[in-house]
Amino acid sequence: MSVLADTPINPLTLTFTDQALEHDFRADGRAKSLVPLRLSLAAGLALHALMGFLDPWVAPETYETYRAIWLIRYAVVCPLFAGMLLLSFAPFFRRLESVILGVGAGCAGWGLILIAFAVYPSGSDLYLTFLCLHLIFSCLLLRLRFPAAMAVSAAVVAGFFLLWFAAAAPTGLPCGGVPAACAPLSGVAASAALGLAMAYGLDRSRRADFLQCRNLGRQADELSRARQQVETLTRVDPLTGLATREHFFELAERDLERCRRYAHPLAIIKMDLDHFKVVNATVGHVTGDQVLRAVARQIQVNVREVDSAGRYGGEEFVVVLPETDCEAALQVGERLRSFIESLRVDTALGRLSVTVSVGVAATADGDTITLDDLIDRADKALLAAKQAGRNRVSDGGA
Repeated sequence: MSVLADTPINPLTLTFTDQALEHDFRADGRAKSLVPLRLSLAAGLALHALMGFLDPWVAPETYETYRAIWLIRYAVVCPLFAGMLLLSFAPFFRRLESVILGVGAGCAGWGLILIAFAVYPSGSDLYLTFLCLHLIFSCLLLRLRFPAAMAVSAAVVAGFFLLWFAAAAPTGLPCGGVPAACAPLSGVAASAALGLAMAYGLDRSRRADFLQCRNLGRQADELSRARQQVETLTRVDPLTGLATREHFFELAERDLERCRRYAHPLAIIKMDLDHFKVVNATVGHVTGDQVLRAVARQIQVNVREVDSAGRYGGEEFVVVLPETDCEAALQVGERLRSFIESLRVDTALGRLSVTVSVGVAATADGDTITLDDLIDRADKALLAAKQAGRNRVSDGGA
């Protein structure tokens, strides 16, 4: 119950002081199946109907008043349970559930009080004990929320004392205390109090379960978000926003397999920033990170949605181009080189420009080359571009 103890709650009405939380609790109750409640109502109806048949055997001394008992039980108590059971199938029942069950249980409790006074004073303690168990069992079956249970208990206790005053006045019995002959009837009031305590415990337990499930759900959501963040970190390079090297290989393997299946070409572009170590040494790593982010943005906006770009490592970038032959890949590589060359990055030391060397490799018809071999070709083409003077695009061959 510690989860409930840590939540502000009204101790008298057993309701959450947070109205939004109370609304969610009631909505959660309405969302649950009505089957257990309907089974409880059916069991209560069967119990009271059965007791009517057992009355002559349980309390044979009440035979003369049996007709009155039968009338109250089958004209008041059982119809109330049957009515609540039928209303549970109505579309508006969920909205008025507490009101319907509270009124029904209160009237049923009054019916039991009437039965108790119908057999008084000839009724035995055993019979009255059965009536008390009826009331307690009914409270358990209906699973009333605590405020409704308080109203029912108050109605039952008030009904008991009203009938007791009505019975005591004609006989001249003192009203200052309960006569000894009426002492067994006080068990009905005691059973109402016990039913109230049980309703308090059940309602409190349901609220604790609700909070526990809510906390577990919140923890599950937080765990899911944390898992997604971890997955994002393993798939997306946090500096450039491009795919990580490992994730790029997954995407490239997928595209290569699909292109190989349909005998379509696929190209790889590998880029390396020229003299980037000098940039870091001159203007610092913070500015160097600015340059990497700016280059990554240029790559992202100048490739197709079907293409996948990644950070291969350090200042190296790589792009896979499905459905693209070597000639088209060279055009893409040249476009990327040109846009990066024209890029200007504002730094604390002024505007900075960079260039990039590009290597291109592509599959040929019927080629069974692996991804590693294709990247190796692009790497060799990149090396050739650097050896040729940098800031250019080189074809690694098909």
